[in-house]
Amino acid sequence: MSNGTSGVCGSYGAPTCNRALSCTLSCTCSQTRAAMPASERVVVLMTPEEKAALDSKAARAGQISTAEFVRRAVAAYDGETERDAAELRALLASLATTHTETLREIDRVDRKLDATLSDLARMKRGT
Repeated sequence: MSNGTSGVCGSYGAPTCNRALSCTLSCTCSQTRAAMPASERVVVLMTPEEKAALDSKAARAGQISTAEFVRRAVAAYDGETERDAAELRALLASLATTHTETLREIDRVDRKLDATLSDLARMKRGT
């Protein structure tokens, strides 16, 4: 059921949508990606450390080749997810700032309360 030109499935089901998140399009053909041989080469330059990390991640992903690991990573990548993650990082930074300010204010109120309680105790003793 391949469309014969791009090496991708041409038989898609109806989109499944969740308005709050995103829409997904499911493939209903019987062919798998493995049945469509890779025919394009991409050269990516990496540092030795990056290459070692890539090899390690591919091995942990089930003893797959680095090429298959990269293909799966590309298929799984979603720009919306990256934008969501960036937004969450910004919100977390804001929360950290707010949290610090809140703790500072709690300390100030606690000191004021201690002073007030101390004044009340002195007044009660008549000093």
